[in-house]
Amino acid sequence: MIKESKIAGALVTIFNKGYHINNGDVISSTGKVLKLRKDTRGYLTFSCRPYPRSVDQNNYRIPVHQLTGYQKYKDDIFGDDIAIRHLNGDKSNNTADNIAIGSQSDNMMDRSPKDRLEHSLKAAGKRRKFTDNTVNNIKQDRNNGMTYKDIMLKYNITSKSSLHYILNTEYQTSK
Repeated sequence: MIKESKIAGALVTIFNKGYHINNGDVISSTGKVLKLRKDTRGYLTFSCRPYPRSVDQNNYRIPVHQLTGYQKYKDDIFGDDIAIRHLNGDKSNNTADNIAIGSQSDNMMDRSPKDRLEHSLKAAGKRRKFTDNTVNNIKQDRNNGMTYKDIMLKYNITSKSSLHYILNTEYQTSK
């Protein structure tokens, strides 16, 4: 989501000056392919000065996917609760066919299931609740005929879906 009005204003300004995306590359108003850097969240960005120095002394770091989104969807990217999505979950693929707009939920679902889990654990500031040994014990208890309800009580698992996930995925932290 583009929340910062300064970035949104800079984005519109540079687009109107002729900056554009061509096959994922950022092309400046002079036709130069710009150098890209990854920000702390893994998005490719480029630096530009959209305004004359007499107006604004700042350089702006513009995320490439936001320029691609603006080029493709114009002002629709500035709508409430709109996220610019990488359809294949790859933050470095900023081609027009990989960029779409949607909700933050849509954006999250573009990630692989493994990435979604890692993101949710990181966002919660938590590590997995169970050690590999405990996960093995849970699976062994289930294989020995223990019911979901009994396993949930024994290991203090609060939801059936969590237990199902532990039993049916590669939950372990190491192999």
